[in-house]
Amino acid sequence: MKKLLTYSIVLIILLLSTTVLAAENASIGIELTTASTSVNPGDEITLTLKVKNFQNITEGIYSFVGTIEYDKEIFEPLTKDSVKGLGTWSSIPTFNPSNGLITADSGRGVKEESGVFTVTLKVKQTAEVGKTAKVVVKDFEASEGEYDILAKPNAELTINVVAKNNDNTGDNNTGDENNDDNNNDNNNDNNNSNNDNNNNSNNNNNGQNSNNDNSNNKDNNDNKAPGKIPQAGEKSFIVIALVGATVAIGAISYVSYKKYKNI
Repeated sequence: MKKLLTYSIVLIILLLSTTVLAAENASIGIELTTASTSVNPGDEITLTLKVKNFQNITEGIYSFVGTIEYDKEIFEPLTKDSVKGLGTWSSIPTFNPSNGLITADSGRGVKEESGVFTVTLKVKQTAEVGKTAKVVVKDFEASEGEYDILAKPNAELTINVVAKNNDNTGDNNTGDENNDDNNNDNNNDNNNSNNDNNNNSNNNNNGQNSNNDNSNNKDNNDNKAPGKIPQAGEKSFIVIALVGATVAIGAISYVSYKKYKNI
């Protein structure tokens, strides 16, 4: 009985030592990323926290707890809606805006580099140009189920506040507007010229049509003239007939004269 108890105690010690050794050898890393670290006053910027560099983790991590710190002179206060989960992590992590504490669970063990959550910060309108501000995720501790793993080092990003580049944009826009106006004027002039040309073409066409009408009228008159020729012929025939009758009467009178004279 004493031997069995002794063996049990030794086994428990070995298991505990193995767990402690595994916890000491296990490690993960975290990283903050963003599309651009330069912002203007009034802008919003979204940062993504990723887990990476998994060492001696077989089951994967199922939950985490951490703290978000940021410069409150540069950024507006965060709210619960400022943080969103990614992938298999809770879509709405538990976030306490007063102390920056954040925690979330995953539906499966995560053991590959991937995004955990995003945090969106709004730059104050009064943020001084030229200032820099740090955003830090610290005390990030993940659980594999049997033991917790503290991520080292902390993840941080430095954000730069820069001036808005409105002047050049305004000048370019003005130039574009002027170009648009010139193009519109040119288009209008071209349209007017085309309209004038069309009008001239129409006038020319009208003139041609008038000439064609006159030509047609002339042709019609010419065509009608031969129709009067029979009337002129009739008058000539009457004249010839009268002349012929006069000649015949004269001839008869002459013959009669000769006849009577011989008598």
